[in-house]
Amino acid sequence: MILSTLFAAALALADRPAAVVPVADQAAYKAWLADQAIEAEAAFSLKPRCSDAAVRDIATTTGPLAKPPPGVRATALAESLTVEGCGRRMRVNIGVLAPLQGQGWQARTGIPGDSLAGYGLQQQAAHELQAVLAGRVSATCVEVGFGEAEVVARPGGVHLLAVGSPPPKATPGIFYSALKDPTTLARIAQDQAWAERWPLSACGVDASVVILFGPIRDSDQIYMSISPGWTAAK
Repeated sequence: MILSTLFAAALALADRPAAVVPVADQAAYKAWLADQAIEAEAAFSLKPRCSDAAVRDIATTTGPLAKPPPGVRATALAESLTVEGCGRRMRVNIGVLAPLQGQGWQARTGIPGDSLAGYGLQQQAAHELQAVLAGRVSATCVEVGFGEAEVVARPGGVHLLAVGSPPPKATPGIFYSALKDPTTLARIAQDQAWAERWPLSACGVDASVVILFGPIRDSDQIYMSISPGWTAAK
């Protein structure tokens, strides 16, 4: 990686809050962040790294860490960026742990696109979707590409039904899901639930999934239901 290329990409990024990224570290941080974003896009798209891609800001937010790991400040950055180049374009999301003096930045890459799930919940969903993909992805296919996730129904737009209930007419932004277990149905805070589509590709095969995230009442637990979202071959 040519250093000048990194700094050229970083020029499209604004300065970060000085309380988190000291003024003297701004240029180095933005170069590092641009490199992380380009690397993430290549990993998700399963394409060669596009070293001269343009990296641009979408949003940067800061937030506290309740239990920061050793060597890390009690503040984190949530970075959302567009990586565009080599005929590709992707929104990548990176969580950055701000280091104490003399330490290096730590990046945690979330799924690309738009998601309401936190990093831990994303990892849990990624682990659980393996069972759904088992009958779709060939055993010889070892790499699954990831497109931009989208929120298909936000809180207030999810309607949970008992199995056997007639599904209402499809409405944009409204997600209907039938649950077999009436106990689970009663425990989910329906007004807080949301649904996302995660576009996946496995060796040329559409392996996308749709995930229902349902917060459990009076709990920090999240119920998840993962369904095939791919287009069936005709």
